[in-house]
Amino acid sequence: MDLGAKSQKVFHSVILILVFGAASIFGFYALMLAMIDAALWLKAGHTTGYTVSKVAAEYGFADQQTGWAGLQKILDHVLAWPEWTVFAFIAVCLSSLGASVWSRLDAAKKRQKHWRDNPR
Repeated sequence: MDLGAKSQKVFHSVILILVFGAASIFGFYALMLAMIDAALWLKAGHTTGYTVSKVAAEYGFADQQTGWAGLQKILDHVLAWPEWTVFAFIAVCLSSLGASVWSRLDAAKKRQKHWRDNPR
């Protein structure tokens, strides 16, 4: 294996570690927030009440309004979800991205091995 191939392999490994590491952090944070909400609900009968719409408002996104009734119902429903669902969604997206990259790299490695073992 030449130096270019080694550095490329290291680069791919670092990218995968970063993507799966970020997914793990977001997933762990979502799990902790969900457990806090669940414990609070079991003990007191209510949750923190911190929803996606409140998170969006903190980041400067005003109350979202559309002219379409059906779309507004969907938007209102999603914005009423607990805030930990945002972090869970990000974790799932990052995990999917990492799995896709891993799959493509594995397929490329198998093709390269096949070409090396079966020259024309």
